Amino acid sequence: MVHPDFIVPPEERAEVETVEPIYPLTAGVTNKSLGKAIAGALKMVPELPEWLDEAFKEKNRWGDWQAALTAIHAPDSEESVNANHPSRARIAYDELLANQLTLALVRQNQKKKAGRAFVASGELRSKILNALPFALTGAQERAVAEIDADMAQPSRMLRLLQGDVGSGKTVVAALCMATAVENGTQAALMAPTEILARQHAESLAPWLDAAGIRHVILTGRDKGKGREALLQNIRTGAAQIVIGTH
Repeated sequence: MVHPDFIVPPEERAEVETVEPIYPLTAGVTNKSLGKAIAGALKMVPELPEWLDEAFKEKNRWGDWQAALTAIHAPDSEESVNANHPSRARIAYDELLANQLTLALVRQNQKKKAGRAFVASGELRSKILNALPFALTGAQERAVAEIDADMAQPSRMLRLLQGDVGSGKTVVAALCMATAVENGTQAALMAPTEILARQHAESLAPWLDAAGIRHVILTGRDKGKGREALLQNIRTGAAQIVIGTH
């Protein structure tokens, strides 16, 4: 063996790892050096109060958090590295639960901040609906109603509208932005790319024009005096809806 990873006397064979964890590495970091660093960190892990229900832990055959964390970094058999091993499942559940609790706390804190209540009069919305070459689906009507209820509250809205391509999210956005305009404010529709922003602008234009809503598109392509003119329209409220990129 030209380059052995471990060289020990026969009597110390038990100290050589039977199963060695393999970590994602970067330039200048070896698996052995990272393994030593993690082993040192594991010795410093404090014993934390258990946050999972004991009955739930027993049902899933899960151990304590500290023991599970140590087990996934120091596997003692091939079974220990199985994706469904209790130690790995326990840590995965902890990560998911921590993530969801964090999001819940963020939402709770955001909800405490004052927002602005917008009540839909339906004046502009009816003009948009009349300009549509199709009728809203039941799902679109429910989405608009739920967003209306959120916007009518004095607290900030936190909502994700999810749907397949072509399911009609853009028209839902147009109807809800019209509510903001009806209440004397501006609305913005942001897209991740300029192509998508221009596609949205093209789709929205006939509906917004039918309702008499003034709109502009602002992307990274707009430079110099042209960009400044667009920004001036936005600042003065001449543009009621802005369609642009992040």
